[in-house]
Amino acid sequence: MNQLRSFLSDPKRSSSREYILTTRLIHDLTVAAAARGYDLLVYLPTVDADGFDVILDDRDRLVPVQLKAMVMGGTSADWAIRRTLIRPKLEDADAYGFESSPTGVGRGGGVILTMAGTTDESTVDVRYAYTDIDVLSAMWLNIIPPAPSSQKRLRRLRSELESDHKGDVRLPRSAFLRAPSPDHLLALAGLHSQADRPWRLQLRKLLRKLYLRVETPIPEEVLRRNIRKYLEDLSTPFRIEP
Repeated sequence: MNQLRSFLSDPKRSSSREYILTTRLIHDLTVAAAARGYDLLVYLPTVDADGFDVILDDRDRLVPVQLKAMVMGGTSADWAIRRTLIRPKLEDADAYGFESSPTGVGRGGGVILTMAGTTDESTVDVRYAYTDIDVLSAMWLNIIPPAPSSQKRLRRLRSELESDHKGDVRLPRSAFLRAPSPDHLLALAGLHSQADRPWRLQLRKLLRKLYLRVETPIPEEVLRRNIRKYLEDLSTPFRIEP
């Protein structure tokens, strides 16, 4: 194991690793946004009290994001996040089948997982994965079918998110979709990107049809097929890295 990989893997260096990977993520996303022709705004909270590390803003969508990290080949199986971070916002709760009372309130935020490795003695290789209430909804609706071994855990995750607005839940690896590039990561998070796909718009139409009985001229099977195609273009299911 080279010194760089040892540094990244050392639990005593967790603060340094977090700084390295956070600045790398901000660099990658702001460059991807610049390639799309805009400045991605990145806000850092003054205190770590609400369960998110950064806020990403493309001027049409604002996303509070929790950052998690692992070293490629690591054994982490799940990560704790605040329930309120990933639950839908008050005005959207009933469209997701969540309780529409204040206990159904959330931020509608996301979680970015950075998988870090090394390609040589001085280069950090990163890969990204993403999840939020929309990605999870696509899994719960079997649009992106989870592996059979993960289905029970993901169903339990929905119950845990619905049951209470306080405390933490643990997101398993199977809750994430791998983003092949920062462009794809932006698009998965619903931010403007060269890889833009209207998957969230189609998903919201499907959710309103299923939970609110709002009719749409697009048949349900067409919505499902379109969403699946868009998400397959943008991602791959999370796989354990060697």
